[in-house]
Amino acid sequence: MLLRSRRDSACVATALTDFLSAHPGRADVLRDAARFYAARADYRRSDSLLTRAEQQSASSAERSQACETRAALIFDARNGADSLRLPASWSLPVALRALDRADSLSPRPSVWLLRGILLYGAHRDAEALRAFERVNRSAEASLRSYFFAAQALARSGGSDSAVVALLDSAVARSPQPLTADAAAPLAWRAVYAERMGNARRAALDLVDYERLVPAAELRAPFFLRRAALAERARLYRRAVDDYTTAAARADTRELRLEALTLKALLCVHLSAGDEALAAAEELSRLAPDTPDALKLLGLAHQLLGHRTLARRYLSQAAAKGDANAAELLRKVK
Repeated sequence: MLLRSRRDSACVATALTDFLSAHPGRADVLRDAARFYAARADYRRSDSLLTRAEQQSASSAERSQACETRAALIFDARNGADSLRLPASWSLPVALRALDRADSLSPRPSVWLLRGILLYGAHRDAEALRAFERVNRSAEASLRSYFFAAQALARSGGSDSAVVALLDSAVARSPQPLTADAAAPLAWRAVYAERMGNARRAALDLVDYERLVPAAELRAPFFLRRAALAERARLYRRAVDDYTTAAARADTRELRLEALTLKALLCVHLSAGDEALAAAEELSRLAPDTPDALKLLGLAHQLLGHRTLARRYLSQAAAKGDANAAELLRKVK
């Protein structure tokens, strides 16, 4: 594979050289060649090709594209594995100057977006936000530009409601049905909705989020969190199902105990006797003779009208020091 990759690269390099010799004024081919060599860490050759592309461009729009390409390649290289091997000319100030020139030659949203991303990466959040806002006032406002604006505003101390408004705009610009690009804005919006006391919105955003990410990435803590939000929002069926999933996906005994206990408690609260009993029995198998398991078994049997069993399990829990079980036992008729 490595030899084939090297052979293919050599063929492409030869083809590019031949084409450039035949068409020395083609700025688009010069830009493509610059991308090719930058991807192979030949930054000096890439830089030289970009300089030629700018010099030989027939219009200000083409010169602007050469400048934008330079900034984009610098950004990619600085975020790549070879970032420590970059020449001094491939720096953030150089990239920003290239974007300034691109903007002066042919202003367009892609230049403003890249400028914002570079500034955001440098923690120059106020400047980044201005760049993203400029994109968002254009016809090319997108999920990406609004989501970056939300992140920049959040990091620069913007109000929760203002951040949520930007996240709303980001999600609204996702294709329908939602695509994977909407996952991150949804996750962020759920955090802010929870912080602002809107448990229902947080839970529903996480329902959408689940549909957009690989199942293997979602572990027990995610479902425990969503179940708690759903319970607060009185989305009880969702909460019960999420506690069930959390128990099934738990990778530690403690997490599984937590999920089963919370499920059993909720089912008792909902007077769902069969589900409460199933959860309590599973909990009892995992942690036999513990006060919580015994008490929940007693409560589940009480819901189902099994008074003798209810008294037995509540008595056992009370004997182990559970004062609440002792109080409940007195109420069993």
